[in-house]
Amino acid sequence: MPEKKLVDFYIDLQLLDARYGADNAVQKEKADSLMKAYHIDKALFDSTMSWYSKRPDRWQKFFTKADNRLAKMKHDYVKRKPR
Repeated sequence: MPEKKLVDFYIDLQLLDARYGADNAVQKEKADSLMKAYHIDKALFDSTMSWYSKRPDRWQKFFTKADNRLAKMKHDYVKRKPR
């Protein structure tokens, strides 16, 4: 799976977790729908995780990109939020 697609998917998954984390059944349903929307099946996800697990430097790059995007999203949200 291309890194950009994985970052996008991961960010959306984190947002789902933040919203539905307390309700495991709903969270699983939403995560399954998200996988379908990204055209990711279990085999692709598992092979991608396996590939990254053998390359810690790529994991670091992935998490840096994801963290930077999440931080920007938070900054933009706080900036727009009415006071």
